[in-house]
Amino acid sequence: GKTKVCSKTLDKRAVAVFNAAVKNNYWYNMVLDELPMWAMVGDKAEHNSTSGGGPLVYTHKHFSIAYHGDRVIEVNITSEDPSKLNEGGVLDFSYSVTWVPTTKHFAQRFLRYLDQDFFEHQIHWFSIFNSFMMVIFLVGLVALILLRTLKNDYQRYARALDDEDPVGADPGDETGWKQVQGDVFRFPHYYPFFCALIGTGVQLIVMVYFTTLLSIIGTLYVGRGAVSSTAVIVFALSSFVSGYTSGSHYVQSKGSAWIKTMLLSAVGFSGFCVAVVLSLNSIAIAYSSLAAIPFGTMVIV
Repeated sequence: GKTKVCSKTLDKRAVAVFNAAVKNNYWYNMVLDELPMWAMVGDKAEHNSTSGGGPLVYTHKHFSIAYHGDRVIEVNITSEDPSKLNEGGVLDFSYSVTWVPTTKHFAQRFLRYLDQDFFEHQIHWFSIFNSFMMVIFLVGLVALILLRTLKNDYQRYARALDDEDPVGADPGDETGWKQVQGDVFRFPHYYPFFCALIGTGVQLIVMVYFTTLLSIIGTLYVGRGAVSSTAVIVFALSSFVSGYTSGSHYVQSKGSAWIKTMLLSAVGFSGFCVAVVLSLNSIAIAYSSLAAIPFGTMVIV
């Protein structure tokens, strides 16, 4: 049955506000158990003879809630009982609820919002372009600062070489890049780890680039989990990029720990991610969290 929520006595100002809301097609958003719903404030009723062609306000909301076990799966709202706006009149707002069992699982509750026929997806090209130009500007600014610093250092070094008495120069004048000139070609500590990080970084850049490209040219973002699955697949297919990059950097040092570099490039980042996910997933399973990933899915990934 209907449950009355409140009553509203319409004065001149309230009638004007409701009329403006209905004529301008105002709608509102409600959220039930993190599931959104949308409904109109009223109906213009331009062809309704009973209302005299005036705006109508919906005073009753019917909620249809689909559930599976103890979980809410779907929610729908239906606006009913349109009422005419008369100064001095009273609007009684009410609601009713219907519970409907469903066979859908909790993991499928957001699939309907990814349907193109239900919810329109738009790529915000201006925001993407704006972010891209901001990155280009910041990179250019940093490069300009570095170039000016290097240029000043080179000019100072050139003047020092042209000095008639370079031996008597104050050692404290050596600033900037000249202080690290002896460390430039020195074999660094933990160089295999450094090369593996470079290779993994290039691999991640390739993964992000191709995943973004596939999302732009297709409807990859529509399917639930499609972007994540594609990112994992692209990361696996681009593993040769990491191996080639880390190997080419390590060869330049003429070191002997190339096997260690290869293993770190292959399992370093992946092993770290697996360890973190397994730890978090074990905690989620222990606390019976909905964020827990089934063991079979983990093995497949």
